[in-house]
Amino acid sequence: MPHEPTAGALGNHVYKLKTGRVLVYDLGGGTFDVSIIKVTGNVCEVVATGGIPKLGGRDFNKRVEVRIIEEFEKQHNYRPDPRSQAIFYQDLRGRVEQLKISLSAQIQCNVVLSCNGDVLNMTVTRQQFESWVDDLVVQSIRQTQDTLKEAQLQWSDIDAIYPIGGGAMMPIVTRALAEASGQTITSNCEAHCAAALGAAIAGRLEYERQGKGYQVGSVTLPPVHYYMRDILSCAVGVSVLDEQEQAVCCEILAKDTPIPSIQARNFKLAELGQTDARIEILQGREGERTDGCTALGHFDLEDIPSRPDVVNRIEITFDLDKDGLLTASARDTVSNKKSQLQVDYTNAQAS
Repeated sequence: MPHEPTAGALGNHVYKLKTGRVLVYDLGGGTFDVSIIKVTGNVCEVVATGGIPKLGGRDFNKRVEVRIIEEFEKQHNYRPDPRSQAIFYQDLRGRVEQLKISLSAQIQCNVVLSCNGDVLNMTVTRQQFESWVDDLVVQSIRQTQDTLKEAQLQWSDIDAIYPIGGGAMMPIVTRALAEASGQTITSNCEAHCAAALGAAIAGRLEYERQGKGYQVGSVTLPPVHYYMRDILSCAVGVSVLDEQEQAVCCEILAKDTPIPSIQARNFKLAELGQTDARIEILQGREGERTDGCTALGHFDLEDIPSRPDVVNRIEITFDLDKDGLLTASARDTVSNKKSQLQVDYTNAQAS
C-alpha cells in the first residue's frame, strides 16, 4: 500500500489529471502528513513530504475533554478520578468523538455525562470548539507551508488541494486551507474514505504491473497504465550514543528517500568486549534525542565474539519495499552472525 497521502490522492482521482500539481493534507487520528504530488501524463510522482508525527484527531479530542471536565468540576465541585471512575472517562472519550463529528454538520450539540449520580448536560457550539483547537489547525497550516517552501513552490503552483483523513472533515480545517491557499477546496471523494479507495486503486495498479488482469465479478477491467513514484515522509534510523553518551537517532533512510530503497551503514559497539547488541528502530531526524522520536520496534543481535576493540563491525541494512514493509537486518562483520525484524512502516507512520 502506498503512503496514506499518496493513496488519498489516488482516491481523489489524481490519475485523471493530464498534468499539474496537487497537495494532499492528511489529518488522521494520530498523525498529520502533507504531500505534494506532480502529475505528468500517466506518472504520479511525490516531490515533497512533511508532517507532524504527534498531531492528530486525538489532540483535538483532548482539548474538548479538558473543557468538559472543567465544566463538570464547576457544576459539581469535584473531578472524576480516572482510576475509580474509568467508565466515566471511557464514556467521555466516546461522546467527545461523536461531538466532534456532529459539529462538522451542526452549529451546536449537547453532551450528557453522569458520574456518581451527578449529571452534566453541556451545550458546545461549533464556535467554542473551534476556539479550543484553532492553534492545532494553525500548526498544520504552517507545516503545509513549510513543505511548499521545501519544494520551492507557492500556493499558486498547486492545481488542487485534497483534504483527507477524518480530521480534515472539520469545517475549521477546510476554511483554514482555503484562506491560506486562496483556493476553493473541493474533493472527489469523502475525506475519511479517500485513502481506502486509493489503496484499492493501488492494488489494481500492482496487479497490472505483475501482468495480471483485475477482475470485478466476471469482468476483467482494462489496464490504466499508470505509474506511482513515492518517497518517505519521515526519516527512519537506529538509536546510537553520541559523543556526550546521549541516545540519539542515526538516520539510515533519510526523509524523501525514494520508495522502494535499500541503505546500509556500519556502526561500532558501545562497549569493549560486548557480545550482544540491541537494535532500536526509530522514526526521527539525524541527531534527534531518542525520547523525541517514534519507536518502531527493536531486535537483538546475540552471541557475537568478544573483542578488545569497538571497530565499526555491525552492519545495519534497511530494506523498504514498495508496500511499506521495512526489513531491518543487522550483521556482525567479524562472525557473520545475523538478525532481523520486519516493520509495517506505512502503518507505523499512520498510527
